[in-house]
Amino acid sequence: MRTLAITVFLTLLLHSTMTLAEETGPKLEIGDFVVVRLEGEVAEKYAEQTGEKLLKAEDGEGSRWELATVTWILADGQLRIKHSSDMFSERHASKLVTVVATVPSDRLIPVVTKAGTLVHSWERFHNVIAIPRPTEKDSTGYHLRLSKMNDVEMTIWDRATPVAE
Repeated sequence: MRTLAITVFLTLLLHSTMTLAEETGPKLEIGDFVVVRLEGEVAEKYAEQTGEKLLKAEDGEGSRWELATVTWILADGQLRIKHSSDMFSERHASKLVTVVATVPSDRLIPVVTKAGTLVHSWERFHNVIAIPRPTEKDSTGYHLRLSKMNDVEMTIWDRATPVAE
């Protein structure tokens, strides 16, 4: 009887622990944003295709921060994220560069912004004198680092060629 009670207790304890672990993972939906840091060969290829400069870190490696969107959630929990950049130049034809990566959700790094933190809204891009406002509640965003091309599919679309006539 005592063994049965201990077995039931351990089973319940393990089940509750597994449930808590599942609940603490990222709760992202299609359309949510992820801040992506392009590093290593991904950053080099992106800079080559876009002509954008890389930020140099203390270790001398170049990187670039971009905003991506969750476009698909696979049955196994992996996330497909996508970033697109329009590239316009007076000297070259315009193009669209897309970066798509399929990654396990545990590679995402949660970043919490505490309630009361002063942040600028999107109006900052349109109004230089916009004032920061405090956040009303805690919010969690997610960061992801991409450094190897085997994690990434990069496509360059030539915009000079019409799709259909």
